[in-house]
Amino acid sequence: MNASFRNPYLLSAAKKASTILFGIAAVAFLSRALGPAGKGEYDTVINSVQIWNVILNFGVSAIYPHYVRKREDWTLPTFLAFSLLQFLVLFGMAFIWFWFDAFGGLLVFCIACGVLSIQTNHLSLVEDYGWNALAGILSGFLYALLAGVLYFLNFARVEAVLWLYCVKELSVSGILLWRFRRQMPRSLIRWQEMIPMLGKGLIPMLTGLLTMVNYRLDVLLLGWFDVPYEQIGWYTAGMGIAEYAWIVPDLFKDVLIHKTSHTSDTQSVAFCLRLSSTFLCFCYAAFVFLGVFAIRLLYGSDYLAAYPVTLIVFGGVYGMTFAKLLGTLYLAEGRWRFYFWTLLGAVALNALLNMWSIPLFGIYGAGWTTVLSYSFAGMLFLLDFKRRYHWRIRELLWIKSKDLYAVRDVFRAWRRPKGSA
Repeated sequence: MNASFRNPYLLSAAKKASTILFGIAAVAFLSRALGPAGKGEYDTVINSVQIWNVILNFGVSAIYPHYVRKREDWTLPTFLAFSLLQFLVLFGMAFIWFWFDAFGGLLVFCIACGVLSIQTNHLSLVEDYGWNALAGILSGFLYALLAGVLYFLNFARVEAVLWLYCVKELSVSGILLWRFRRQMPRSLIRWQEMIPMLGKGLIPMLTGLLTMVNYRLDVLLLGWFDVPYEQIGWYTAGMGIAEYAWIVPDLFKDVLIHKTSHTSDTQSVAFCLRLSSTFLCFCYAAFVFLGVFAIRLLYGSDYLAAYPVTLIVFGGVYGMTFAKLLGTLYLAEGRWRFYFWTLLGAVALNALLNMWSIPLFGIYGAGWTTVLSYSFAGMLFLLDFKRRYHWRIRELLWIKSKDLYAVRDVFRAWRRPKGSA
């Protein structure tokens, strides 16, 4: 097998690069077709769906790396069987609901597809990183292609884009289930383990829910306070652009899920923190000068009002990076309680500040609240990691010269075929 297909950093880079490329194309098509108001309505709906995805995942995807550390033959088949059984139940609920309320049935089907995608994606991050990257690339291409079809057919309604979301999530799951088709022998499925899995997944589910609520609460509260959908569209456009800066942190997050499932490699964690922090600083500086161009390219001139709010929320994206990366290590080690209480504090802060700031300042109040709540969570993770593993703060925030050599070695490994000197 080619060395690049075995190198998790390069695989993650290819996956994230394609996600950005195809994501930009899809966003450009759908944002122009929906307009700011339509985008605001869609984002309000899909944020609710994504919160339900986390709830109904029951923490199953989060506990899998912990199970892998004490590997038993039944682990993978049982987790796969649970995911498929749950999807069938949710699909049946969506089918019945559809006859009474078509839009409600569509939302339940979106949840069914999203939950299955979350679970299969996490299983593949641990078991087969190459197939995980392949599934991400192909599903991103399909999503961009179909978004273009909707745009050129002038058929980009909220319902149509929700169906497109389902296609994207099912394409990921379908590819990964095909990869694992021979690893689900019925003789190894332990049905009796599924109830204990739910119990062990409770705290991880709550931490995942708190993470998602922390990401999405601002948009939901903007809708609750009757902020016009057009302004919500500007706000979510700004958040979307700022979150594109997570390409490098998310690249490392996927790698760390794979690595920390097997060992607590704090050197790799610190390396990922330094590179991510440095990259985000350069991204912010670039956006200050090129932000208007980026918004016009991605969303069109109707979204230029998103520029100032994007400048604000970039600070929150930087702060939350530390929670995203360090959370992979803490979950793999079973330190769910720290994760939970930290995120609970961040969500409480988020909710209280948003309830006060949105009526007074609208989307700008939501933006500053995002900065404060994200930074609160990120700094607590960073300080705890520093104390527990005896690192200095400056060793975690800025790239070192030795990191450049490490990056060089990664690319040399990619170019060098297997078995060469």
